Amino acid sequence: MNPDLSCDEMVKELDECISECVEKVAVKKVDTSHSKPWIDRQVADQLKRLRQVRKRCRLRRSRVNVAEYDRLQKEVVEAVKKAEQEWWLEECHKIAGASEREKWKIINYFTNQVGVSEVQPIKKRVNGDMVYLFEDEEIIVQMEDYHIRRTYMKQKGVEESVIKEVEHYACVAKEMTGGNALMNDEILDYEISSTFGKGSDTAGPDGIQAKLIDKAERTGMHECLKMLWNKAWCNGYFVREWKMENRVIIPKPGKENYNDCNSYSTVSVTPCKRFEYITSQRLMILLECRNFDRDH
Repeated sequence: MNPDLSCDEMVKELDECISECVEKVAVKKVDTSHSKPWIDRQVADQLKRLRQVRKRCRLRRSRVNVAEYDRLQKEVVEAVKKAEQEWWLEECHKIAGASEREKWKIINYFTNQVGVSEVQPIKKRVNGDMVYLFEDEEIIVQMEDYHIRRTYMKQKGVEESVIKEVEHYACVAKEMTGGNALMNDEILDYEISSTFGKGSDTAGPDGIQAKLIDKAERTGMHECLKMLWNKAWCNGYFVREWKMENRVIIPKPGKENYNDCNSYSTVSVTPCKRFEYITSQRLMILLECRNFDRDH
């Protein structure tokens, strides 16, 4: 990575490099509505072989070809049944070590009790009349108004004392960072190392999963992140790509109907969780030195 590049250019170069490596070495798997989780590479190869023999049998229905097809078909059926049984046993064993919350998620997954899996038509009041929104674009705008814009624009529901306290600690942080070594020092190697293995497998807007960074050549990736993060940190610059997010809508369980925006919660995935982890850890140390009560 060229140290003379801007932070945005560094991020773009790193993303392109990771994507190029994935295209070269990654094994691609197409998931469809008919995909089964217990079909591993070995079983998939057997199914492929079975299709080839079946095609040959159709082209020339000789006694040898038919016998080979029947034999291979029985083997594949047994292999699929065995793989399915082993997968179910492995999944059931996960319940023993799972928390109560995770146990119910696994049980719901097994019994297909997921409930609402998609966003339903959303109600909206227009000129005093209640209307339903069916188009995806309209539903997205309504969800953004409720879950995102309302958070920033409608602060009247927040107690004035809470707002003042947040503003107070924001001023304290600004005053302390002026001559504080912790907030001015470069990001250190141990801080970068602590971020590996902490990310989510869900890709952000950049399409890069955490495991792609975790499983990359560690020394080279470590140096790339160190160069990028320190340039952004020391220059007080927040990369444009890091301001983007993927927001997922999740139905809340137990609701009588799912036609209201408050029947859903949202989870956002950003491409800078590692960088945020380091900066938040530094900020918490700084605030604790000022006797900040995190439980208040």
